[in-house]
Amino acid sequence: MPDVTIDALIERHAVLLFDAFGVLIHGSGPLDGAAGLIERLNGIGKPYYILTNDASKLEATAARTLQGYGLHVPPERIIPSGALLERHFASHGLAGAPTAVLGPADSAAFVERAGGRVVPPTEPFEVLVIGDESGFPFLETVDAVLSALIARLDRDEAVRLVLPNPDLIYPKADRGFGIASGSLALLFEAALALRYPNRPPARFVRLGKPYPAIFEEAARRSGTRDMVMLGDQLETDIRGANAFGIPSVLVTTGVNGPGAASLPPALRPTYRLASLASRPVTPAAAFPEPIASIRNFIPLSDRLATAGQPSEAQLRALAQAGFEVVVNLGLLDPRYCLPDEAGLVRALGLAYHHIPVDFRAPAAADLERFFAVMQQEQDRKLFAHCAANYRVSCFLALYGEARLGWSRQRADAHIRRAWEPDPVWTAFLAASRSALEAGGSARPAAGTASPDGRG
Repeated sequence: MPDVTIDALIERHAVLLFDAFGVLIHGSGPLDGAAGLIERLNGIGKPYYILTNDASKLEATAARTLQGYGLHVPPERIIPSGALLERHFASHGLAGAPTAVLGPADSAAFVERAGGRVVPPTEPFEVLVIGDESGFPFLETVDAVLSALIARLDRDEAVRLVLPNPDLIYPKADRGFGIASGSLALLFEAALALRYPNRPPARFVRLGKPYPAIFEEAARRSGTRDMVMLGDQLETDIRGANAFGIPSVLVTTGVNGPGAASLPPALRPTYRLASLASRPVTPAAAFPEPIASIRNFIPLSDRLATAGQPSEAQLRALAQAGFEVVVNLGLLDPRYCLPDEAGLVRALGLAYHHIPVDFRAPAAADLERFFAVMQQEQDRKLFAHCAANYRVSCFLALYGEARLGWSRQRADAHIRRAWEPDPVWTAFLAASRSALEAGGSARPAAGTASPDGRG
């Protein structure tokens, strides 16, 4: 599985999904880079959700717990498996059903919010929800629930078994682990299978990861399936994301570490991530010559840089530096272009995309082609240029706002690192932003020509 950085994931996907334990926090505090990452996502307005199988905490309770670790996650960004009970109870007609709940008070609150009528495990119940393995006298309560289940099934009375959290284990501090509510469900299932060998097996309906309900809820809330799941457990986070058809990232700080290899396709992550911490962007001056002297050279990440027109020697240096793709927005103007840039770039083994943008009349179709190329080449190290990094800075700023979660302030600051847009490009930016915000394509009107026609 290829390694990936958190910066690349932020750039590539509209929505980030995180597991909590083993990814953002463990038993003794936040994991490295987690607090800074959440602060960054909140600051740029990047959509994200915490998909947690923990059904022992309401959203507000979970948010307070995370805030105590220095992670300022709003409650609305948390999707606990307990919240899935609402749709499950509604779709199965369980409103008002007497429901025994194993777990603390918040587990019972999830059931009440879903419309169930919570009763003690010692009273008759029609639904059993295992919200957590804690919050009750374990042995006495398990014995009482098992006895009640057997008594009910002996009378041939149906019972609904619901398991919001299918996790079998969870990571604790100092490399320890504990059993989770999924293990408790297995205990009941095994006991009932032993008691009733000639009946269809009694099985809990599992709602959390790796089952689809929690991913469906994330897609419903975010309005897109352009999501990526970051988790530490192969059997829940990775299997669930793969089955739902979205990219999966194994964070090697939790249950399944970096040694996971030779995995079947269902458990094979799309990427592997060693740390949530961002890599600092190498400043332009730190690049070797002749790259650093390319006009208006602006590195944006470890896999994206923009600039004005490079020379042949500079293109060769870019290839040696590991760049894999060149995107050229300049015209074939002999005043500044190379005689055969396309041939040279391809001879160097790099992919080449030429989108000639008229500096006097930038068009929506050009911007759409640029977006398509950036999406197509998102997994490769890319260098985009024009004549002076005027065209590219504007196109990249629009792409950053639309696809990378950039704020308007960040996008404008990026443009001004290269130039101050003239009236033509100011109008183009405004029209493109209006169209993109409306969900369509930018269709800027033609404007006043630039004095020199170059960018």
